[in-house]
Amino acid sequence: MSLKKYKALVETIDLGSLTKAAEKLNYTQPGISHMILSLENEFGFPLLIRGKNGVTPTPEAVSLNSGDTHRLLFQPVHTSAAKHSRGIHGKVSRHRIAAVCG
Repeated sequence: MSLKKYKALVETIDLGSLTKAAEKLNYTQPGISHMILSLENEFGFPLLIRGKNGVTPTPEAVSLNSGDTHRLLFQPVHTSAAKHSRGIHGKVSRHRIAAVCG
């Protein structure tokens, strides 16, 4: 799962609209829809209930967007001191992505 897709899901849930999320994130509405469909395929369950007045999260999506899961997905990785103490050089990821199973 990419953070880009998860961010698209969070914004869509927060705004209640694929179109508004797309505008905020500078994507097209079909692009946001495709990212969320990809997440639904990865997780194996629907994440949004689509209706004429926008979208609402499924109970499974609410649990993914809960505080603990959200913090795990976006928790900064503090590796700077460890990296320098071991003399490791190169690009270090700024975030850790946790596996979420439903």
